[in-house]
Amino acid sequence: MRATTAIPFALVMLGAIACDMGTGPRPSGTTSSSGSSSSGTAGDGGMAGQGGNGGEGGEGGEGGGGGMLPAPYCGDYVVKLDEECDDGNNDAGDGCSSDCHIESGEAEPNDTAAQASPYVANPYYLAKIDPGADVDFVSFSVTTPNTSVVATILDVGDGACSIGNIDSMLDILAADGTTVIASDDDGGEQLCSRVEVPSLAIGNYFVRVSAAVKAGTPSFIYRLRIDQVEDICGDGTVTTGEECDDGNTLPGDGCSATCKIEISEVEPNGTTATANPFVQPWNAVLTPLGDVDVVAVNVIAPVSTFTAATTDQGTGACAAKTLDTIVEILAPDGTTVLAMGDDNVGNCGSTLVTNVAAGTYFVRVKGGSLVTDPSPYGLQILLQ
Repeated sequence: MRATTAIPFALVMLGAIACDMGTGPRPSGTTSSSGSSSSGTAGDGGMAGQGGNGGEGGEGGEGGGGGMLPAPYCGDYVVKLDEECDDGNNDAGDGCSSDCHIESGEAEPNDTAAQASPYVANPYYLAKIDPGADVDFVSFSVTTPNTSVVATILDVGDGACSIGNIDSMLDILAADGTTVIASDDDGGEQLCSRVEVPSLAIGNYFVRVSAAVKAGTPSFIYRLRIDQVEDICGDGTVTTGEECDDGNTLPGDGCSATCKIEISEVEPNGTTATANPFVQPWNAVLTPLGDVDVVAVNVIAPVSTFTAATTDQGTGACAAKTLDTIVEILAPDGTTVLAMGDDNVGNCGSTLVTNVAAGTYFVRVKGGSLVTDPSPYGLQILLQ
């Protein structure tokens, strides 16, 4: 049986068109018979059809619109026109209420000692200087002997101190409301105030808060913190009323029975000719600015190392970089510098010399570029 092949309709139509375009009769195909044979001329093939045009790609879709910024709200750290404060939360009792208004501890008027508002820590006393000429008086009492007082101006958690939006003036006044015991402008964070008074007697006192004379923002909201610390000499904790505290009340160990530094040096001692003989412990003070102390150290036998180091006598001033010293070890001739140390522990200097022969050497101590007046320090000598 002959196989058949399906021909697409489009090809059939093209073929038909091509046939119609011929000018003569359709040629006959080849035939065969038992008689004579003949062949006809083959007809021309039809023209090929043209392909269709390719379709164009569709346009890309548009991106979605950006989201809307959230509406301002209490607790976003931004003080709006209808807010007095914004500490980033909606907690009450922290000085800034749940609706972003100050939780004031003051009662106006309190511009004089007679009108002073009593200090109540809750946990802070919160008030406002407004207008710029406003003055706030706050009263407090000391009920324990030998009590040091630290008064600090803080912001309400909005960073106003750190960015300089509070520039305060802080005074601690005696019971008469007039005598200034201590005063500070910008001893706290940036332009915020902090003042310390050592060993106040039992009695009544006042804190006076105002804007600094050159305050860029004379009106501000603030928190006042008053800390009272009992000065107990011998408990190992250095408080505002103590120069040192070595955990005992024994004299002769560098820290006296009343927690005062026992000074070892005898001025003048600024040259090798006037050098003080070294004794242990050694405590001295660089004062005034430019002061130099020289100590004579007797090395009675050869040693491998000679170390000289300044200390802060336990106050933490070396690490805090509020004590800046330079230490030099001089040869027996009093001139040749064998070793020099600066900023080895914080800003405190130390140095050493190796393979030291017997003899009298000198240690010279002077202030570094950041020295302050006065600068109490200790000196340690180690021979090994």
